[in-house]
Amino acid sequence: MEDQQYLQEIIHRRLIDAKRSALVRRAKQAKGSVRKNQCRSGTAKDLLADLNG
Repeated sequence: MEDQQYLQEIIHRRLIDAKRSALVRRAKQAKGSVRKNQCRSGTAKDLLADLNG
């Protein structure tokens, strides 16, 4: 039973680390997009206006 709990903790921590790594990658991509002026900021209303043409 203890071994299974230990294994569960290890898997849980690995999942947390994987999620953290994915978040860091996404943040770096976003920063790169901002630096290259490949994104814009605005309100939800602005977004809908852009999507509707």
